Amino acid sequence: MPIFETLPPLHRRPPAPHPAQRQGFRRVVLDAFEPDLRTGCQFRPGLRIKGVHIAPGVYELT
Repeated sequence: MPIFETLPPLHRRPPAPHPAQRQGFRRVVLDAFEPDLRTGCQFRPGLRIKGVHIAPGVYELT
């Protein structure tokens, strides 16, 4: 017997990003995130990057 129930919207996959969103994300990763990561210094303030606590070496961009 399950001890919790999930609602149907949680089972759906989120919609794919629009091509313009994907292109913008790729541009930020290649032009800002990767260079900052390679230098080993702090990330520039506009990137809003933080590490994922349960996965060392994995970062979240917002």
